[in-house]
Amino acid sequence: MKKLLMIVVFLATRSVAGTVYAEQPSNTEISGQKAMAQLESLSSDNPAMELFDGKIGHGGHNGGHGGGNHPGPNPHPQPPHPPQPGPHPGPHPGPHPGPHPNPWPPHPNPWPHPNPNPWPPYPNPWPPQDRDDCRTWEFTAQTPNTRTEKLTVLEYGNYHSRIITVNIGQRVLQPWEKERLGVCLKGRSYATVDTSQMLYEYTVSQKDEEHFLGTGETIFTLIPGNKKPSIPEREELSVYSAEMAADGAVHLVLGDNRADYFKGEKIFISVDGFRIPENPIPQQDLLNWFVSFKAEGVFDVAPSYDLKLIMDKEPRPGKYMAAIKFTRHGPLSQPTETTTTGIFELR
Repeated sequence: MKKLLMIVVFLATRSVAGTVYAEQPSNTEISGQKAMAQLESLSSDNPAMELFDGKIGHGGHNGGHGGGNHPGPNPHPQPPHPPQPGPHPGPHPGPHPGPHPNPWPPHPNPWPHPNPNPWPPYPNPWPPQDRDDCRTWEFTAQTPNTRTEKLTVLEYGNYHSRIITVNIGQRVLQPWEKERLGVCLKGRSYATVDTSQMLYEYTVSQKDEEHFLGTGETIFTLIPGNKKPSIPEREELSVYSAEMAADGAVHLVLGDNRADYFKGEKIFISVDGFRIPENPIPQQDLLNWFVSFKAEGVFDVAPSYDLKLIMDKEPRPGKYMAAIKFTRHGPLSQPTETTTTGIFELR
């Protein structure tokens, strides 16, 4: 009786499934899982649902070929598969056009500019920093003693200009001497001068003039006093000549280009150097090419100074490099050591 009831329920559900498939439009695809969900919704307790679980449709547990618990042939065919995709029948012949086109056009690139940063630079809310206008004016024996320039300063985001004039009193400068004056505008009406690199001691006076409808002006007047001791310069000494005496000694003669100005003072000179190798070095000269020397002496300032070089090896013909250090001692000079170089040749 139980089996008969199961067969009746199965046929009833099969008829219902066929009705479900028949009622669907011919162009609608219903998957096997969706049909299963509809059948299960009819009766969750229907024993015929075991047919879709493979328990009865493939021989079952109580029937089929051979009886017992062995599976056998399925006496009940399964419901037909849902229609597969294919050509649409009816008034729309031809294959399915495929996926539906995107109804929305592609979104345009909102940042067409090549700069990867889409945001413009944020404006700086603070004004630019204050900036002074500082310059160095040079004066020689050939330049005038008065100089005027307009300087411009940046203050609180605004530019302000001022005319600066410097008047220097009469003083004596040698042809090689050069004075350097630092001039700065550090505010709308604040100007300064720096005389630390000037050759004389100066007394500075300042006069400021403000114009209601024009640019203000500052006038500096420099009155010279005593001249400062000078710092030796490398151009003061140079190599005059070098020669080898009959006894084999090498003498180096240096010239003093400022001897007339520093007359009466003392000068200390030290020299050291070496022989410059040839390129390429001859094979027979590989072991003896390097020759070093040194010399030193204290002299009264004169147009030239003769130094006898002490060689570490027998002097050989060729070119030599010399490092010359000197210091002047006297009322016109600062005792500062200065270095220069020179090249001489022994024949």
